[in-house]
Amino acid sequence: MATTTEASLNERLLTAKCSRRACLAALRGGEVEQALGDPVYRLCLIRGIRYHYGLGEELRGTLPVFNRALNARSIMSNVIASFEGCPDDEVPYCVWHPETALQETYRELARRYPKMVYQVGRACAVAGYTQLYTQLYNELDILPDVHIAQEARKCGNLAIFEDIMSWTVRYSIMNDYTLSTNLDKPHSAHLNGDTCARWILDVKQGFKDADCEYEEEDGKLVSMGVWDEQGYDDNMF
Repeated sequence: MATTTEASLNERLLTAKCSRRACLAALRGGEVEQALGDPVYRLCLIRGIRYHYGLGEELRGTLPVFNRALNARSIMSNVIASFEGCPDDEVPYCVWHPETALQETYRELARRYPKMVYQVGRACAVAGYTQLYTQLYNELDILPDVHIAQEARKCGNLAIFEDIMSWTVRYSIMNDYTLSTNLDKPHSAHLNGDTCARWILDVKQGFKDADCEYEEEDGKLVSMGVWDEQGYDDNMF
């Protein structure tokens, strides 16, 4: 049987009544609203969490999207949360935007969670931590990844870019579409522009007042109308 707290939280996750003011407050790191079901508000809150350390900590353990954002924000604030055994969709992928952590933080992250070595390598490409990247290559045998190369080039850190390009074969380990890393079966690849480089993440889009009616389906909110205005556009980089 669910506790009163759990029931209250479930009710919040299925409540989609949220104002534009609440969305703007979430973006700016303001107080978390009671209604957490509105898709626009969730996106604004996730963005707010990534930009404001400490925001939304009470939501840890609720939804994977919140957990992942909270874990990523902690790392960028030089606090490595414990996510051993967490599902893949809760393990942080982007740990280099909107800001990078200290070099020592990334070194410790790679030590504790070796499966995140490519995320750390990508952060090195953004921050210019060439020495740490070289150390990862020497100690953990990371493969030359095309996404890290493209990130390094876009961020002006050419030492890492040129190191990767010096290899005869390069690989696609990271996947910015699925926010995942393919560690088991890496395949060779070329630089083909499918990297969501850091500067792209600085491009923002507006949102509108949603005009949707939702109904609950298997514990989730589902839009009832085909032409409902959800308040934002799904943009692919």
